Amino acid sequence: NGPGKGTNHPSKPGGGGHGGVGGAGHNGEASGGGTYGAANEPALLGSNGGDSNGVGGDQQGYGGGKLKITVSTLTINSGGLITASGGNGSVSGSCTGGGGSGGSIWIDAGAGTITGSGSIQAKGGNGGYANSSIWAGGGGGGRIAILTKDYSSSSFTGTILVSSGNNTQNGGWGGVGTKYISPTIAPTNLGPLEFVSGGSTTTTKPKLEFYLATADYVKYWIQISTNADFTGSVVDYTSKPLSQGATSFTVGQSTNSGNWTKGFTGQQLSAGMDYWWRV
Repeated sequence: NGPGKGTNHPSKPGGGGHGGVGGAGHNGEASGGGTYGAANEPALLGSNGGDSNGVGGDQQGYGGGKLKITVSTLTINSGGLITASGGNGSVSGSCTGGGGSGGSIWIDAGAGTITGSGSIQAKGGNGGYANSSIWAGGGGGGRIAILTKDYSSSSFTGTILVSSGNNTQNGGWGGVGTKYISPTIAPTNLGPLEFVSGGSTTTTKPKLEFYLATADYVKYWIQISTNADFTGSVVDYTSKPLSQGATSFTVGQSTNSGNWTKGFTGQQLSAGMDYWWRV
């Protein structure tokens, strides 16, 4: 069913949520599901829409799947489709089903490229529609992340869709999902020395420094973890778009128009522990 499953209702259930919220049923009688997951590392299934509590059968639309593609080069030809879209809700008499939310697509092309004119989709499904006063909410859009060193409109001219579902009468819209498109540019000049290659420090709010070498504005993504595989992250921060040059991040700094997935302003690391960081 999923963490963003829409609310059940005998005839007007809500749509499933994921990257965007699920749409409410007619007159808001049943709410849509909420959002969850990470925009920059989408790895979760979509959620089902609400159903009619078993009255007249199961009409809910199912949540979209999850897919991670790791390649050096990816071409999506015209007419080609990569999809993790949610299913549509159905109708049986006066029973309707909410649309399922879109799932997750995570494409990591590293230093390679993505080309072609096909489509990548994690759309929400439509809610079921019985009549003008009996209909269900649409599913929220899912999450798509694309990481590549050379992403531009000239290399991939296709569509990336995380739209929400509604119903046949344009009601019950869910929320649009998320698209995270980032060049994977390796920073240089990591420092200072005490924070590199096994160095040590006494501060619990270290200032980590690095250099961005790019002609474009990019966001940096920094993680600090208690283990080398970064499954124990205590800091996960994405910056606002920045121009090239010397850049730094200080543990516990203000948000600065960026986004915390883990960590917070005023945070301090625990003394006497080993940490790994990457950017």
